[in-house]
Amino acid sequence: MDVQQVRLNGLTKLFGSERKSDIVPRIYEGGFRVWDGACDMLSFLSTEKSVDLSGKKVLELGCGAGLPAIYALANGATVHLHDYNSDVIELATIPNIRRNMAASASEGRVKLYSGDWMAFVAHLRQNSHVVDEYRKFDVILTSDTVYRKDVLEKLCSILPSLLRKNGLALVAGKSHYFGLDGGTDAFREALTKQGLLTVTASREYPDSLRREILTVEWKA
Repeated sequence: MDVQQVRLNGLTKLFGSERKSDIVPRIYEGGFRVWDGACDMLSFLSTEKSVDLSGKKVLELGCGAGLPAIYALANGATVHLHDYNSDVIELATIPNIRRNMAASASEGRVKLYSGDWMAFVAHLRQNSHVVDEYRKFDVILTSDTVYRKDVLEKLCSILPSLLRKNGLALVAGKSHYFGLDGGTDAFREALTKQGLLTVTASREYPDSLRREILTVEWKA
């Protein structure tokens, strides 16, 4: 996939040449809606004192409106936002950043990407077999991206390529999703089976379905 980068009011925007749109599988994955997981992630970030975002390099996968990443940006992070659909980046993510952050405050601290996760990883590799540690991320945020088994398995496969050795990934989601084969339980099982990273439940949100924030880190 060819990659294009453009500047938009001080923001760097990266597009893949394959214009694909995310709950039509692999066409439209719901990026225009703010899902429960994004709200849970915001609640967690704003109250969990052990998560320090200042000066960190943060990636939000499946960003949609980008609210967790915007929170990180407002708290001193450099943020990279990725969504499957370029239309979501154009019509939801960028307007939200503009509404919430002054252009001078976000100048040089925001990059936006669209396309498939595997193409994103390939872009970061830059013709190498692995992603250089410098190009990886201190904190990875993702919300409600574990709703389908094929998606959560892809997330498991890319996290080792994106997460720095002393970094952490925060995954917000539901224990299961009606009518679908994913959920945090399935994600936990897949990641444990992979054997490279540890996963622990950092917070639960009581509901008719268990909602939780999972923390993913490298094994010691």
